[in-house]
Amino acid sequence: MSELKYPKAVYRDQDSGKLITIRADELANAAILERARLEELFDETEQTHLTPRAGDIKVPHFAGRPSGGRRLFQGERDEEHDERVTRLVNALSSQESWALGMLGAKKSNNEPPDFYQDTILSDYRWGSETNRIMDEQTIVRHDIFGASSTLSMSVRQPSIAIEVVKTHYPEEAAFTAFIEKSKREPFIVFFDVIKCKEQNYTNTFVKVDAELRRISYRPYTFLVREGKVYKGNRPTEIETSARLRIEVEEMIAAWQRYRAGKA
Repeated sequence: MSELKYPKAVYRDQDSGKLITIRADELANAAILERARLEELFDETEQTHLTPRAGDIKVPHFAGRPSGGRRLFQGERDEEHDERVTRLVNALSSQESWALGMLGAKKSNNEPPDFYQDTILSDYRWGSETNRIMDEQTIVRHDIFGASSTLSMSVRQPSIAIEVVKTHYPEEAAFTAFIEKSKREPFIVFFDVIKCKEQNYTNTFVKVDAELRRISYRPYTFLVREGKVYKGNRPTEIETSARLRIEVEEMIAAWQRYRAGKA
């Protein structure tokens, strides 16, 4: 059976404003179907109106009414990818503040690499699969998103997105939205590549160390900030998701050639 376009619908309780979810498979229940027909239903982004379809059809589902609104861009669905997202969110939620910064090169004397701190992220909230409106056309579902719980905006307290990459890089529209949003406000997107060419790179590009209370990236980590794609702390000429993928894969291929030459 093909995957449903809208596996769930949401509506707001009229008294509390609480968001309530109805799954498509629950529509086989007559009481739930009746409730669904009485409520104003939307997709998870609350951008597209949905109508429940059940009773005289084989597979209960929700139908969407074209709204001409924003398009939702979401990442990959994969067990290894999802496990990494869960581990990172759990770790990030375990501490009230984090030092964000870049780790330097490994030292030959087995001492820990230098840590170049950018800022302290204090009193942040973290979540996974978080929908964020980027502009008038685009909604992005970030794998991981964190932001200060304070109302004031500060360049020292940027909102942070971590996109976990196993096989899927962002769609071009989403990638462009990252860049444009980071021009307008303090916003950083890290690309946490966990696998490439069958090699595991978990904690290579982004590392969350709860013991040291550090979110670390490396000189070879790609990230978006200030309207540009950076590699570590150096701006690059990358402007597309396709180019980002090429740069990552070429860099990792070079690592593998180097290791093979030393073997």
